[in-house]
Amino acid sequence: MLVHFPIALLFTAWVLDVWTYRRANLLREQTGLLILTLGLLSLGATIVAGAIAAHEVLVTATTAPLLAAHEHAAMLTAILVLGATIGRYRARALWRRQAPLTQVTLAAPRRPMTAATRRAWRWALAAELASFAAITVTGTLGGQMVYDHGLGVAVTTASPRPAAQVSLAGPRRPGSGSTRPGAATADVSATISAGQQIWQTTCAACHGSPPPFTAAFVTRMGARSLITFISQRMPPSQPVTPHQAQQIVTYLQAQSP
Repeated sequence: MLVHFPIALLFTAWVLDVWTYRRANLLREQTGLLILTLGLLSLGATIVAGAIAAHEVLVTATTAPLLAAHEHAAMLTAILVLGATIGRYRARALWRRQAPLTQVTLAAPRRPMTAATRRAWRWALAAELASFAAITVTGTLGGQMVYDHGLGVAVTTASPRPAAQVSLAGPRRPGSGSTRPGAATADVSATISAGQQIWQTTCAACHGSPPPFTAAFVTRMGARSLITFISQRMPPSQPVTPHQAQQIVTYLQAQSP
């Protein structure tokens, strides 16, 4: 959610600055510069929050290049926004030197710009537009990480239960009653084997083999929550069924660190 603030602020600042430049309205210039400055500050907060979150997600071979591209785009955006803000303050100083604010009234807010002032404004507007484009790309990459790969997504269910209470043997036949001694162990082994096969055919292409996720990861996420997440999102093109997701999670629970 935090990333939406700099996107909205940068776009609003650019629109106001274009209007100010075309109308040569010295009084409105303050509003655009204030919004641009707030956009720079909110972008800094977003980058810090993203850097902290990056250390709390499990990165795989598939998501690592996407995360790196996202970080590079964020740094480029920060440089462009900083340059645009500096350029705007420079353009403001030139314009104020030409027409001090004490000489501007509400009845006559417009003041013509010199060639140097107009040149400074054009550079600042170009930098603002480039920074808006860069932050749009950064947000798109972030959306791909969250919605396509589930990075940083906290999965919860309405009534989560500990992993130990999740049935690992798959659906039981109606009326089957209790199982023979050793049948539960055989069922678990069969479920692990089925989960391994699904992992190799469906998951390994993106996440690698053996899985980078272990029993500790399943415990931290919650088995039921992880089953829900996988059955709804993984793989993004065509998620597996809830029963297949259960088999995958059982296979992951059998993995040692």
